[in-house]
Amino acid sequence: KAEDLEKSGLIIAVDDKRPAISRYYDRFRDRLMFPLSDHRGNVVGFAGRKNTEDPNDQSGKYINSQETAVYLKGNLLYGLDVTKDAIKKEDSAIVVEGELDLISSFQAGVSNVVAIKGSALTEGQVQLLKRYTQNLILALDMDAAGLAASRRGIETADNAGFSIKVVKLPEGKDPDECARLNPAAWKKAVKEALPVFDYFLDAAVGRFDQKTAEGKKKISDEVLPI
Repeated sequence: KAEDLEKSGLIIAVDDKRPAISRYYDRFRDRLMFPLSDHRGNVVGFAGRKNTEDPNDQSGKYINSQETAVYLKGNLLYGLDVTKDAIKKEDSAIVVEGELDLISSFQAGVSNVVAIKGSALTEGQVQLLKRYTQNLILALDMDAAGLAASRRGIETADNAGFSIKVVKLPEGKDPDECARLNPAAWKKAVKEALPVFDYFLDAAVGRFDQKTAEGKKKISDEVLPI
């Protein structure tokens, strides 16, 4: 029924006087669809990526199902239903941001990977991962904008007793691009991931001039709270 489709977030109602059949439109029109499954393989929601660059379309590059009784974004790890055996076998989970990051990594032969659909691990995701491993390898957006969100997730994982490392990408703007351009480089980067605190120190020293008092202060301001 249309009411059920609306409740699930697949269609959106238009508040006007049209006939009942056309009072709705497809939330995910003209988008590449990614079914979002829980760790048991039940489809609970969807993500949709724009297929075209329409200057008149002001919606985001990605849109997700709204949260429902069965879909809670903070409790879901994209791909876990497929990759959980590889995570247990490798005793580590590589955490990426988006669906394409995960798919490209999987195709490159690195299959112990999950996507959190954002920059911050949540308490629900951390508890879910704990069933399969105590070792996390983060390949998230760690630029200035994504750093605060990443740190919150790292703190959550650290408090849960995880050992945490961070991937330093050798090329490409994200794991998706890196894994497609150079699968061997992606595998090597995962293998050589840095302990998380070393990564933060290296990142701060790389951004600020450690030879000046102002630079030292900025490095301290960034690193000391961690």
